[in-house]
Amino acid sequence: MEIIAERMSISVDDAYDLFGNQLLEEYETLYSAFESVVTYPDEFLEEFSGDWTETFMEVAKENVAPPTVQIDGILEMTSSAPDGMDRVKNALLKGLEAADGDAVEITCVGCPKYRVVVTAGEYKEAEETMRRVSDAAIKDLLSNGGTAALKRESK
Repeated sequence: MEIIAERMSISVDDAYDLFGNQLLEEYETLYSAFESVVTYPDEFLEEFSGDWTETFMEVAKENVAPPTVQIDGILEMTSSAPDGMDRVKNALLKGLEAADGDAVEITCVGCPKYRVVVTAGEYKEAEETMRRVSDAAIKDLLSNGGTAALKRESK
């Protein structure tokens, strides 16, 4: 709150009077308010207005990382074709293309197993991305005569 008050050239007490107490009432902690701003900026702006919102949002973005979730699975992919390694590689690249810009990493954990790690803001979003990536990779390799399956590890 001190940083915001300083940037707005007002006292900390004035900042609490202007918007701080309202945020505490809504979010219980200022950190929760900061997380909300970083995760859902549009919703925050629909609920709150004033000269202070821009400064509050800047400080939040500078100091709070949005919460993320990470899920993973193992793609088991094989091809007995003479160019089987290239077919598996191309299938994995198709999977990455299907990620459509979402945060996905595929690494080899020992042939024929490839770890797919998806990072997203929410589990539902991560699961959808995992489905798109694995479906695209599996479909590509199966259509080229290989075998493929996604295995999910329970933790």
